[in-house]
This record gives sequence, C-alpha cells and structure tokens, in this order.
Amino acid sequence: MSKLTRETYNKMASHYMIKNKKNLYNNYYERPATISMLPDIDKKLIFDAGCGGGILLEELVKQGADIVACDISEKMIEYARSRLPKYSNKIRIADLTEPLDFIDDNSVDGVVSSLALHYIDDLIPVFTEFNRILKSNGFIVFSTHHPVVDWKWFDQENYFDKKLNSEIWHLDGLDIEVHSYHRTLTNFFNIFNKSGFYVDKLLEPLPVADGEAVNAVSYQFLMRNPHFIIFRLRKIK
Repeated sequence: MSKLTRETYNKMASHYMIKNKKNLYNNYYERPATISMLPDIDKKLIFDAGCGGGILLEELVKQGADIVACDISEKMIEYARSRLPKYSNKIRIADLTEPLDFIDDNSVDGVVSSLALHYIDDLIPVFTEFNRILKSNGFIVFSTHHPVVDWKWFDQENYFDKKLNSEIWHLDGLDIEVHSYHRTLTNFFNIFNKSGFYVDKLLEPLPVADGEAVNAVSYQFLMRNPHFIIFRLRKIK
C-alpha cells in the first residue's frame, strides 16, 4: 500500500466510519456478502488484512474467532482499537506490501480482507506472504472491485490494461481523491496460482433486502449490475 492510501484514510477516517456503518454499499451489500463466504471460524485464528475501523473485525470476534489485524492508517487503527479494546494489542499499524513479521509461519487459520487489496499495485508478494502465515488448507476471503465495474465506471478504453484509476469521494462536504487498481479476472487467477492458492468459491453478490429502504435507487442498480466481487481461496498445500 502506498503513502497516499495512508494519508487518504487518515484524512477521511471519521467521515468514512460514519459512511461505512450506514450506507447501502458497505452495510447492506459488501459486508453481508463477505461474511456469508466465511467458513466456520469459531476458535480459529483469523487475520484481518486492512481492518479499517474494525467493523468487520467485530463480526469475526462475535463468531468466536481469535484475531490479529492490521491497517496502514493510524486513524483507522484508533477506531478499531476503540471498538475492540480487549484486542488492542493484536490490532496494529502495518503495510500489507511489507513482510508480516508479527505473524508466525503456518499459524493462521484464515485471512479476511474487505475492500483493501485494490489499493495495492503488486499483489503476488502479498498473497505469497498470506501463504506463509496460513496453515495447511487455510483460507482467504476477500472482497474487491468487480473488474467489469472498474472498466465501465472509469470509462477505460481497454478492459485488459491494468490501470491505476482515481475518483473523488464526497463525504459530508469533504472531497477526497481515492486511487485504486483495475485488474482483469485472468490477472486475479494468475496471482492466485502463482501464490499457491485455488479458488474455492466466487460470489457476485446482491444487496440484502433491507437495503432497499436505505437507498432504493442504488438498491435497484445493484440488483441489475455487479459492483464488488468476493473470492474464497484455499491454500494448495
């Protein structure tokens, strides 16, 4: 992850936490779908890679998991530690593009990552490190931008080009420029294969029914158009 990503989330942390907790795309679409892809995590050690303010992390704990977590944003880590004070010493500031020196080899049952990996340029070292920390047959569940959405949303001329896109998020009067990488499905599968994983399950989610009361226009859009995609991977060895 880049210095720019850290600065972006530090700047908008309080605004983002309000948005993430209530809006349709996070609370009624991506998060329920990501949670639905989890296997049984009771009494399992789960690493939340890019935990943000800890909303999903709190759900992992509710399901009985022991956790370790990191995020690149100091401000988001403050929110996560405040949300889960019992686990504050297991929630740390770290960059996913750097070695995860605070996690031992073959010690983690699963990795969960919610809308974080599309901020990273080179994902092969990231997934190679996930492979190192995971136990045999360990899993990864992660959500990211649907490749078709990036292609259409940012009006890319060529779907097959990997591209760094930028957009402006409007959060309670604060305008923030956010950057993310577009990848094709082929590129994703090549990354998984080179890093020692296979796809166990793939989900192109729909919003949950309660979301229609929150934002009927966006709800109907998501019922007809993909926006995020969720993968569940398994370690090959």
